Amino acid sequence: MTIAPNRSMAPPLQPVTQLYLPRPEQLQFDNGIPVYLFNTEVQEVALVKLVFEAGKWQEPQRLVARFTNSLLEEGTANYTSRQLAEEIEFYGANLITRTSNNHAEVVLSCLNKHLPNLLPLLQEIITQATFPEEELQTEVRKARQRLMVNRQKTEYLADNRFRELIFGANHPYGYHAGEEDLNALSTGLLKSFYHSHYTPARCTVYLGGKFTQHHLQRINQYLGTTHWSNGLPPTADPLVAPPPVFTPHTEYISKPNAMQAAIRIGKPMFNKSHPQYKAMLFVNTLLGGFFGSRLMRNVREDKGFTYGIYSALVSMLNGGCFEVAAEVNQNVWQAAVKEIFYEISRLKTEPVSGQELNTVRNYLLGRLLQQVDGTFNLLSTVQSLLMYHLDVNYYQELVQTIQSISALDIQQLAEQHLNETDFLQVVAGA
Repeated sequence: MTIAPNRSMAPPLQPVTQLYLPRPEQLQFDNGIPVYLFNTEVQEVALVKLVFEAGKWQEPQRLVARFTNSLLEEGTANYTSRQLAEEIEFYGANLITRTSNNHAEVVLSCLNKHLPNLLPLLQEIITQATFPEEELQTEVRKARQRLMVNRQKTEYLADNRFRELIFGANHPYGYHAGEEDLNALSTGLLKSFYHSHYTPARCTVYLGGKFTQHHLQRINQYLGTTHWSNGLPPTADPLVAPPPVFTPHTEYISKPNAMQAAIRIGKPMFNKSHPQYKAMLFVNTLLGGFFGSRLMRNVREDKGFTYGIYSALVSMLNGGCFEVAAEVNQNVWQAAVKEIFYEISRLKTEPVSGQELNTVRNYLLGRLLQQVDGTFNLLSTVQSLLMYHLDVNYYQELVQTIQSISALDIQQLAEQHLNETDFLQVVAGA
């Protein structure tokens, strides 16, 4: 006899004490592409994610990676952009292209029964994109318009200058493109980058969903063949100069008649592969990493200076930074900066209460559970670990750090990494 649950009573809360992620099945296509597979029997869906070493870090010229990726769907040897869009929509599928600092992605999600019809389209996009001149010029015009609008925004000016001073004006993580970079783009440049970087040698495939052996064979048939490498030898990436020596200072960007001032405060920081990253993630969350953080309670709720303020521990494959960001009323930016440093100082001088520790613990553990809830989320989480050459046990170690970190640990970490004299300050609209 089955007893129905009492829906009027909430189930008891269960503490999160461990989080061991499953390991993906590792396969290899016939052309050598490594494949990571999470196969589930729950839903009849499929996600095929192709990740290429074709981001800003690898591009020979500014904006080439971004525009190459964004124009993949704008026409192929056998389909116009409209035909591609109609075909994908007909099957209720979703195709996303995106770039990051170090990678470019082409992601197809659909019902698995439609994979045989959609795989030829996916193959054509990654092997026979044509980069029509008129489509490039359309995208360039749109980018010019966005640039004109963004240059009027203090948050855009502050973000760009902050990254430029942290990483360097010519570094892939630090540069911001201008109109001259848009004018320098050509279909020839994009085609050259496409043929040299969208190749099996630079590709990793991640599969999530319900896949039969027949599905896997069909995927290998369309993505695992060798002919789409064009027989070209691997292209060496451009040499990236290291960031300049970081010099903490304060910089003001004038913006007459600005209603708001954009504040950016931070410094270079290690990425998630560093031994102290997990503990610093807790410190950052306490300071400004969620809606109940100290910065939000002080600068937003108590002082009313802003609608939102946050701090972030930004992890990149070849670097990272710590950043506090806010847009505030133009006449209170100095007071807001003072409160930001007051809260940073408190981390070092006042032990965190047990209640506040538990609040941050519960928030972070809940976020970790969200990141691995469902096959697609799990696949993205494991992908992010593999890119940093980290083991899937990383999340269990993260849980242990979150559960064990003490008030004294937080004070020592803040003393070591969050000294006011080490920070860069950029204020646009001051």
